[in-house]
Amino acid sequence: MGRHGQVIKAQHSIHIDRPVHEVFEFLRDHENRIYWQANLVEQEHERLDKGSRIKEVRNVLGRRVEIHGEVTEYEADRRITFTGHGPHVKQLEYHYTLHDEDGGTRFSTEVDLQLADMFGLTEPIIQRMTDREIDHFNKLLKDILEDPAAHEAAKQLPRHAHHKTGSPT
Repeated sequence: MGRHGQVIKAQHSIHIDRPVHEVFEFLRDHENRIYWQANLVEQEHERLDKGSRIKEVRNVLGRRVEIHGEVTEYEADRRITFTGHGPHVKQLEYHYTLHDEDGGTRFSTEVDLQLADMFGLTEPIIQRMTDREIDHFNKLLKDILEDPAAHEAAKQLPRHAHHKTGSPT
């Protein structure tokens, strides 16, 4: 994200050897996000659907980055889009798309990010960090979905005290 409002764009696509419906069902349960989005430390959300409001807090370079937004697109077994913003984030959109591929799922993530705060970093560094993060998250998702033992093991591990999930009170 540049100082002049440029948008960081990142895309990643991965094949997951699970049916589209199974991948989508895992994604739509927002409680599962904590297992595959490693920098997510807190979230509040409504039942996931178009118009659902979401608050998330992420750890970015040791800083608490809070984002408020909503699901702007929701098409079962095909697409979820979230749009949000916060004190450090002018605009964030992430799009998840799913397509049947060889009996499994082609899962694609596209992120458009416009930062209000550069954290003292240059745009190329933020671009590389964003690219690596999305690649890592998608690989974690693949591992968890393709190996049920990995998902069960993740559930058994104690969460950090700052990890909070659930519906707003």
